[in-house]
Amino acid sequence: MTTPQTITVDGVEYTRKTSTGPWSYAVVKGGWIFVGKLQEHSEDLSIKEAYVVRYHRGGGGLGDIATKNKLKLDCVNSDCLIPRSEVTLIAKLPDGWSPLDA
Repeated sequence: MTTPQTITVDGVEYTRKTSTGPWSYAVVKGGWIFVGKLQEHSEDLSIKEAYVVRYHRGGGGLGDIATKNKLKLDCVNSDCLIPRSEVTLIAKLPDGWSPLDA
C-alpha cells in the first residue's frame, strides 16, 4: 500500500509535507547524535524526520557524518523535541545530503 500524498477532509485538501529544511545534526549531552531537519526555538530544538547515529568510524570525527564515511543511522520513526540546555553542538550538513544514501 502506498502513502497518499493528499487527503481531503470535510472538503479541505491536505498535502503531505516531506521537507522542513536542510539536513543538520545535533550533538546532545551524553554523546547522542541526532540527524534530521532541525528547527531551533528559544527553549528547545525540534528535529523532524529524525535519525540517531549508531556509529561513525572513519577517524574523521564528526566530519564523517557529512561524508557518510562508515556511518550507520537508526530511524527514530518520530519527531524529537530536545531541551536547548541538552544540546552541545548544531551543524548543517552539505546540500544534497540524505540519510537514504548513508
